[in-house]
Amino acid sequence: MFARLICQFVGANREMLLALSLTCRQTNQTRDRSVIFTTGWGGARDGSFPNPFQGLVMPKSPNPTDVHVGLRVRMRRLMLDLSQTDLARALGVTFQQVQKYEKGANRISASRLQVMSHFLKVPIHYFFEGLAVQPKSSKDEGHHHDFVSEFFTSSDGVSLSRAFMRIRKASLRRSIVDLVETMAGMSD
Repeated sequence: MFARLICQFVGANREMLLALSLTCRQTNQTRDRSVIFTTGWGGARDGSFPNPFQGLVMPKSPNPTDVHVGLRVRMRRLMLDLSQTDLARALGVTFQQVQKYEKGANRISASRLQVMSHFLKVPIHYFFEGLAVQPKSSKDEGHHHDFVSEFFTSSDGVSLSRAFMRIRKASLRRSIVDLVETMAGMSD
């Protein structure tokens, strides 16, 4: 029955159905149907039959928009000096769920995004600022954006930027930038 459904799904012919049923009987793996997807038709470890499912099971990677929104949530949370637990309580979820939101592993629903924007005191469009509408034309632009996002989503980056902005004297700020650039050049 299972083999017949698979063959109908992929439009396989009668020979493939026979090879599949023989393989299941020969290898005594009728209880573990996952073997069909990993080894191929007819026990195709030797490559005798193509596996129509090969390549279909791919690791799920987060959507770039979800990752961007998550980074913006994390950045704002850190700017307000809030913990993941604080945000989780406001949303009525666990801190692990907030971690998944911030990594982009789980999507944030529209209603939850609205609650987040209220709690984090930003408009909803804040979470989408800087999101590329079209693919980047050069690799440097994408690298720069990732570098900046990574910096501002780290607790050190937020602390450093807060402290830096409290320095009133522009010439002193410029001197600090020069110093850091010089130190970074020495590490190369």
